[in-house]
Amino acid sequence: MKKIIMMSLLVAANVASAQAVPGAIEKHDLQCVSVKHRVGIDVSLECFTQALAPQNSLRGCNLLFTVVAPGAKPRVETLKIVAQDANDAKLTGATSTVVELNKRNMTADIYNNTSLEYTCR
Repeated sequence: MKKIIMMSLLVAANVASAQAVPGAIEKHDLQCVSVKHRVGIDVSLECFTQALAPQNSLRGCNLLFTVVAPGAKPRVETLKIVAQDANDAKLTGATSTVVELNKRNMTADIYNNTSLEYTCR
């Protein structure tokens, strides 16, 4: 019985440690939906976090705009990190874009001139 309990604890510890390798950089792809029902452009957000105690530290994000057409290439806007804490991050772009990112569940709201434009998951 003791062997079964010890094996269970060992397996649980290995599973828990496999979830986030300290220092590893992870890419998160979020798909965005227009709150104003705009069509013709796909918007996505790619963010990079690094597993650092006690939380994942945001390393950067890119905002991608792709025209819905065969062979279209995305226009990429690199976002600048303005502030972040254990739960949230705020980023800005060159086109009056402000992104509020929830780092816990990797969701985001994208604003343009204080107006909510997209939600991302």
